[in-house]
Amino acid sequence: MDRFSLLFTRPYQVQVQKEAIKAPGEDRVLVKTIFSSISAGTEMLIYRNKLKKGTLLDTTIPSLYHRFSYPCKYGYSSVGRVIVLGRNVSPQWQDRLVFSFHPHENHFIVSPSDLTPIPLGMSLENTLFLPNMETALNFVMDGNPVEGENVVVFGQGHKNDIFYPSLHLRDGICYLSDIDSDIHRDLGI
Repeated sequence: MDRFSLLFTRPYQVQVQKEAIKAPGEDRVLVKTIFSSISAGTEMLIYRNKLKKGTLLDTTIPSLYHRFSYPCKYGYSSVGRVIVLGRNVSPQWQDRLVFSFHPHENHFIVSPSDLTPIPLGMSLENTLFLPNMETALNFVMDGNPVEGENVVVFGQGHKNDIFYPSLHLRDGICYLSDIDSDIHRDLGI
């Protein structure tokens, strides 16, 4: 079987690469991607060569736990369906709709522990925003705003569209500030 992967080959250049994919190992599954979301932040930094070579991409995501250099696969928001099970994988995974922090590929192999089952009735498109919700909640937990406190939110991207409603600052004020879009794109925020 072949799969197609998005590959950042060098600054300002991407290509779709066809590569052979083997059957999943005994403790892994094959997922067919339905949707994959593009990150306007880190992916644009990679595309524009604004990410320093050797930067550790992400220590919490197995598929991104490596140092950056070209060529590079990237992406971290995929929704798909489990289509093939390894011999030791529970049959409950067969045909499951799942979310995964995984680069842009039309098929990929992962451990079931790297998948999040999508609840019945949840929109597959909305599931792509799980990483953004996680970031927004981390903003709130890290900032630890208290009731009545004033908060300033820089930028009006989709993370802040999620972040702002989660504040619920009774009698506090949330100041929203949009920054210049060129700066926004250059900083990847």
